[in-house]
Amino acid sequence: MTDLHAEATTCAACGAQKGILAPGWTADRYALRSWPLVIVAGMLGFGVLIVAAMGSGVGALLLSIPTVFVAGLAWVARYLIPKLPEKWYR
Repeated sequence: MTDLHAEATTCAACGAQKGILAPGWTADRYALRSWPLVIVAGMLGFGVLIVAAMGSGVGALLLSIPTVFVAGLAWVARYLIPKLPEKWYR
């Protein structure tokens, strides 16, 4: 029941940490950690375009499945998780 500044991430009295889904994991941290997923999804998408341009429809289809999966993970990590409310964890 200690008054804390709105931007505080750790309670000075009890040591609890603020975070989304886990202590210390702020919205900025999730957004920063999602960049590798965004890059991999972009590389896979570029690979789909190359394979499709080479005339292999089956190869493009098989490569598009992980592309959609990784792009979905990147979208969740970059846009959905940071919008969740922050809580205090001990």
